[in-house]
Amino acid sequence: PINPFCKQTRAGTKDKQFTSIQVQKGDTLWKIAKKYMGNEYSSVDDYIEEVCQTNHIYDGKITEDMYLVIPYYK
Repeated sequence: PINPFCKQTRAGTKDKQFTSIQVQKGDTLWKIAKKYMGNEYSSVDDYIEEVCQTNHIYDGKITEDMYLVIPYYK
C-alpha cells in the first residue's frame, strides 16, 4: 500500500511532517508559506490552501498568538 503522507520527489521519497507554530505579529499566510513550503507544492496558493484546510481557516485570516499546524516535507 502507498503511504498517503509520502510524496515522490526528484530527490526521492520524502515524508510529510507537521509542526505547530504560533503566529507572530506581522505574520501572513504568504510569509509562513515562503518559510515552510518546499518544492513538493506547485504553488504558494496550493500550500496556503492546505494550511487553511488543515487549520479550519475559512476566511484566509490569521491573528497574532494563533497556533497553526504547518505541513512540511523531510
